Amino acid sequence: MHTERWGTGPRRALLIHGVTSSAATMWELGEGLAASGWSAVAVDLPGHGESGPASSYRFADVAASVASEVGAGWDLVLAHSLGGAVAVQLLEPSFATRALFVDPALVVSDDVADGLAPELEQDQIAQTEASVAAANPHWHPRTVAERVRSTQATSVEAVRGYASDNRPWDVREQARAVTVPVHVLVPTDGPVVSSALVDELSGKFWTFETVADTGHSVHRDRPELVVERAVQ
Repeated sequence: MHTERWGTGPRRALLIHGVTSSAATMWELGEGLAASGWSAVAVDLPGHGESGPASSYRFADVAASVASEVGAGWDLVLAHSLGGAVAVQLLEPSFATRALFVDPALVVSDDVADGLAPELEQDQIAQTEASVAAANPHWHPRTVAERVRSTQATSVEAVRGYASDNRPWDVREQARAVTVPVHVLVPTDGPVVSSALVDELSGKFWTFETVADTGHSVHRDRPELVVERAVQ
C-alpha cells in the first residue's frame, strides 16, 4: 500500500482519500498539517494511485489492510468520501483519538454506487486539466493536476469492486458504534451526507458543520479551513 508523508511533528494524522483519488491529492492537507507542527501520512487505497488491487474491497477488509500498513496510535484520522466509509471501521480509541470527515460516503444508494465505474471510464477518456480547472476555478493548479492523474491511475475494476463488495453501501451501524469524537464537514452543493443522516448521528461523538460555498471536495475548495479544523 503506497503512502505519501509530510512533516515530522509529534502529533500524527492519517489521511484517507475518496474514490478515484489518491494520497497525492491530499497534498494541501499534508503540507498544511506539517506547517502546523504535525506529521501526516496519506495512503493510496487498493486500486488507487500506486497501490495494487485487493482480493476484497469490503470496507472492513480494506480498513484492516490500512491498519496493517500504518499501525495505530493516531491523533487524527482525516478522511474524505469513500475514505470515511473505510475510516469508520477503524475508529476505536486505540487506533485514533479523534476524526475529521469531509462529506463521508457512509450511505450510498445502489444506483449511485453502480454508476461510479462508468463515470470513471468516461472521465478517463474526457477529463483534462483544462476541464477540471474550468469547473473548479479556485482550485490550486497542482490540485487540478493531481485530480487528473488520480483519475487515470484508478482501476475501474477496483471501483466496481467497492460497489459490489459493499452492498448495501451503508456503514451507519459502525458509525453508531464509534466512541471517539468525529467532526464532519458538509458542503452546501450536492452533499453526500444527508440531513437525515445528520439527525441520526448527531450526539455525543458526532458533530456536523456546514461549509458554505463548497462542493463534495471541501478539502480542495477550502483546504485552509480543513487544516484549521484538523489542528484545533
